[in-house]
Amino acid sequence: MKYILIIFFWLLWVSFTLKAKEQNVFLFTSPPDSLQTEIEPEPSPCQWITLQQQPKPLNYEEVRQAIGYPSIAKEAGIEGEVCCRILVDEYGCYKKHFITKSAHPLLQKEVEKHLKELCFVPATQAKKPIPFWMNVPFRFNLNSK
Repeated sequence: MKYILIIFFWLLWVSFTLKAKEQNVFLFTSPPDSLQTEIEPEPSPCQWITLQQQPKPLNYEEVRQAIGYPSIAKEAGIEGEVCCRILVDEYGCYKKHFITKSAHPLLQKEVEKHLKELCFVPATQAKKPIPFWMNVPFRFNLNSK
């Protein structure tokens, strides 16, 4: 009885597989090239791209307030600027970053904690959103608000 069931399921599987091949259904393989969507390569941080519209931060002020001024840096009188180069994806979301300028590691650490919270209107090229690297500065001045 056990062998009959094994043979039955094996025949069922073989017939299903043959039928799938006749109908061009691919089992356990990647879809054909015609069904695969094109994945745009990530732009290089140094690549020159002509845009229709630059990405715009939607919540820069909220993130800036969340960063605040680190108390240790304030007490030590540390001022300066942290400049970040952020990759904004085609949906306007933060993807990754690197620091291009940092006045002090304390300020940089505080900025990097909150970068993932940034949201953007994505860059567009030919009315299509594209990933794009953007410079975002964060200034720390003891004399400002």
